[in-house]
Amino acid sequence: MSRQIPFSKRRLPTDKIFKISAMVAGSYVLVIIVLIVFQLSSESYPIWQREGLAFLTGSDWNAVEGRESFGAAPYILGTLVTASLAMIIGVPLSIGIAMFISQASEIFERSPFYFDRIACSSSKHNIRTVGNFCFQTGNA
Repeated sequence: MSRQIPFSKRRLPTDKIFKISAMVAGSYVLVIIVLIVFQLSSESYPIWQREGLAFLTGSDWNAVEGRESFGAAPYILGTLVTASLAMIIGVPLSIGIAMFISQASEIFERSPFYFDRIACSSSKHNIRTVGNFCFQTGNA
């Protein structure tokens, strides 16, 4: 007597195709990262050989031939400060916007222009909002 496997437990061929394509995509990303690191290290080897750690800690940048000296500390510090300021401003602002939208989404649904706000409503209201819109426009 053959035993039937329930449909939900059967593996579809699309599952295998997806698994293989996900593995290929993941491997491709890892190969690209390795190639980027290799290219950066091989091309930057001369400056590391000449300047050493002074390249990271130095503050002067003089590209005049014969008097070259390179220090990247101000540029690295500027990048870190800029990124930190962006995070300090952006994270609380985005959390506040998400909280406001999740609390006010029912008010937005009652407004005449709530179609514009479908993409802005919180994820727990998305299905209901899209369903309401389809029902009101007769596309249900």
